[in-house]
Amino acid sequence: MKSSGLSKLTRWLLIICGICLLAILFLPIWRIELDAPQYPEGLQLNIYANGLRGNVDIINGLNHYIGMRTLHNQDFIEFTVLTYIILFFAVLYFAIALINKRKLLNAGVILFILCLPCGI
Repeated sequence: MKSSGLSKLTRWLLIICGICLLAILFLPIWRIELDAPQYPEGLQLNIYANGLRGNVDIINGLNHYIGMRTLHNQDFIEFTVLTYIILFFAVLYFAIALINKRKLLNAGVILFILCLPCGI
């Protein structure tokens, strides 16, 4: 009869995944660097799970000249929802490692896969 528990390696990997997801809340997910002769130090736009940081005002001023909309945190629903989704999956991974049930791991994987087409 097969054991319904998880191996130690699987449990440690779940814990590491949960820690990495928590780190995403504090580290930039994406970074855009712009170089131009007018800005010898360059311009940076850092995209975090909860907002935009960096030289957003200067980049918005430059975007005005090419007809692009300005970038504002409130224009992106992702910044309000993404933090909670990341926290949910981090807590879920910690709970799966603690509860040690294979069926719960399978349900967590299926839930994660179902969230992928949503762009989350």
